[in-house]
Order: sequence, then structure tokens, then C-alpha cells
Amino acid sequence: MSNTTTITTTQVGIRYGLILGLTSVGISLVAFIADLRENLIVNILSTVVTIAFLAIAIKYYRDQNSGYIKFGQGFGIGMIVSAISSLLSGLFLLVYLKFINKAIFEEILDKAHQEWEKAGMDEKAMAIAEKFLTPEFMFISAVIGGLIVGAVLSLIVAAIMQKKQPEF
Repeated sequence: MSNTTTITTTQVGIRYGLILGLTSVGISLVAFIADLRENLIVNILSTVVTIAFLAIAIKYYRDQNSGYIKFGQGFGIGMIVSAISSLLSGLFLLVYLKFINKAIFEEILDKAHQEWEKAGMDEKAMAIAEKFLTPEFMFISAVIGGLIVGAVLSLIVAAIMQKKQPEF
């Protein structure tokens, strides 16, 4: 009988999803504190960190699986990582804007009003749009956006890192 332990794609996805989620929360917290929320470098850094964690997670599974991984396994790991990290990041955003630093949410709302006025929106349209600009809606948007970006990046990383086991 063999003493090898089998690791699943779900286990790897959860592990690295939690690590990426906590890392993303850290980056977001620094961005909020340093007022770098709209900084291009911070956005690029977040994307690079996401790609790195997807690659690390897929490589870890591949290394534990005799050096082989199918595209679907890599994509699955990437989606689990993306789902968990998006949920953690979204929850952080919700808690931070709703309970910790309400002033930043007010700044976001004020800036949105300025943009809407520049675009020529009337008061009625702004009132309707404002109903969709809440911390809860921003949480939902962050999770959905994270899943979409995660799916695209997972497709790319899984395609690059796949290594099929020889049939013979």
C-alpha cells in the first residue's frame, strides 16, 4: 500500500484562495489608507499578484500530481482561488465602507454625483443611480467582477501551465 496523500483541486483552490484573498485585502487596505484607490500602479500590482497566485496554485497541484495537470483542473483551481479571494475582498470592501470608514464612501458618492452632473444627468436619474451605489451593491460588483477577471486569467494561466500525462 502506498503512503502518498492525494490532494484535490478544491483543497489547493481553497488554500490559495484564502492566501490571495488576505493579500488582496492587505493591498486594498494600504490603497485606502494611502489614498491610492484609483492609482494605476496599484491596479497593475493587484493583477500581477492575482496572476502569480493562480500560477503558484496550479504549479503546486501539478507538482503534487507527478508533474501533470489537465487544463480543466488548472481552470477549476483558478476559479476556486478567484471565488474565495473575490468573496474575501468584497467582504472587506463592504465592512470597510459601511462600518470602518464611512467618509470614504461619502467621497465616492460625491465623486459619482460630480461625474453624473458632468454627463448631464437630471436629479431623478441621479436618485435612481444612487440606489445602486451602496456598499452592498459594491460588494456584489466586486465579487462578480472578481469572478469575471478570475475566469479570464484562469483560462490563460491554465492553458499555459497545463501538462498532459502521456497516454503510453
